[in-house]
Amino acid sequence: YKATKLTINESKIGQRAVIVLSDGKDRSCNNCNIFKQDETVTLGSANLVPIFTIGVGIENDLDEKYLLRLATSTDGQYIRADINSVRQKFQEIQNTLKTQYVLTLETKTDNAKAGKLKIRVNTKSGPDEKTFDYAPKGAVAPAGPAALDIAIRVNGAPVGSNMPILPRDAKVAVEVTPKNVTPARIDFLLDNQPNPRDKAPYVFEFTASYAPGSKHELKIQAVTDPAKPDPALARTISIDMQSGSTAVTQVTPPCNDIVCLISNNILTIVGIALVLVGLITVLAIILLRKRKPAPAPENAGGINAGMTFLGGATNMDFGASSSNGGGGGTVVVREGGSTNLGTNLSSGVGMSNVAAPSTQVWKDDGAGGEEGPKTMVYRPGKAIFEILSGPSQGLRYEMGKPGEDMVMIGRKLSTGTSSAQIKVDSPYVSRQHANFIIEGDAVYIEDLNSSSGTKVNGVRISQRTLLAFGDIIEIADMRAELKRVK
Repeated sequence: YKATKLTINESKIGQRAVIVLSDGKDRSCNNCNIFKQDETVTLGSANLVPIFTIGVGIENDLDEKYLLRLATSTDGQYIRADINSVRQKFQEIQNTLKTQYVLTLETKTDNAKAGKLKIRVNTKSGPDEKTFDYAPKGAVAPAGPAALDIAIRVNGAPVGSNMPILPRDAKVAVEVTPKNVTPARIDFLLDNQPNPRDKAPYVFEFTASYAPGSKHELKIQAVTDPAKPDPALARTISIDMQSGSTAVTQVTPPCNDIVCLISNNILTIVGIALVLVGLITVLAIILLRKRKPAPAPENAGGINAGMTFLGGATNMDFGASSSNGGGGGTVVVREGGSTNLGTNLSSGVGMSNVAAPSTQVWKDDGAGGEEGPKTMVYRPGKAIFEILSGPSQGLRYEMGKPGEDMVMIGRKLSTGTSSAQIKVDSPYVSRQHANFIIEGDAVYIEDLNSSSGTKVNGVRISQRTLLAFGDIIEIADMRAELKRVK
């Protein structure tokens, strides 16, 4: 911002530009508003200062969305570079700035009215033209027609304003910058599905997970008056998917030995083995549930207690450590719940250093003496977080199990250890993106100042938000649902 102001004060239009080199966000910044990001875009655009941005270093550390918006909104250019190509990219910008034509014209008007000037330039890629408003001294130039500037990125790389033919599962970001108009919102309709954005930067992101060769449509409408849509503030972008590649037919030689037969049918063998294991497990569960605990011998050092795991595990016996033959008990554990058995539950149960159950039901033996059998019921989690689409699709995480009152969602790292319990394999998800907070039967979500933000039912959140079953949570290019534990 300071460089742009200094450039405006010290130079003339047509003889000035600003070049920004960035190696990533300043993560130690406590108040990043001092950088005046939006003010810089407005200042450069209004005073005809083109800003060229060069992103250097690790892609995940760069704020490429802002670098691209800063460049395209001021008629500059965003360039991606590694550390060895910075000098070359800088020289390319210098050569671009040297190729300029300064046009000076003298107007002769009697009434000093504002007018329009059309300039046409013949380039190697063909002719291009633009119309500008001008005004002699004392006249007020009109603001110019309302328009939309569009910048598109595919898999993080800028491609201009025209959508290329997309490969399957391409990550697409479309950013719209209104010119000479301030809309109430901008509607992005992907195949007629609305995705409104009500504040700048107006960015719509989606994953093109469509069938090869299929065609789709993205409609963009800047809304200033909902009753009267302005055609000048509407754009339609066609989305074409790449056709599927032609399969190459390969001839497989016949198998003449056992090793060849096994290697060619490994998937079939594994499938059969899994089915057999499943059948054996089900049969074992049925047989074990029919078993009854054997009566304990008199004067024994303890009474064995049956442990039943509902959901597929086997009965297990644990001995009592009490010398007076303290009471045994039954532990009921629901599938997905904790299997810890409690600390110092009674003198008759020899267990320690494990978490206490969520509910304990005590029963008197009826003789006024020692306590009788005890049933300890372990509760399942409060809710299930299931990813419906995008990266890590199908991932399910049951949160709110006993002892778990906070769950973090973040990016899955290729190196190092992530502190997040839910790890999403996406470069657009921050390392520490959002927290789920479990308080009693309530589940809340809060964003951890992530770069791409967190949305609940299409609305970006800025503070802790109470969730309900069925709520849709959007994090970067991932879409998930909070579901009830069955």
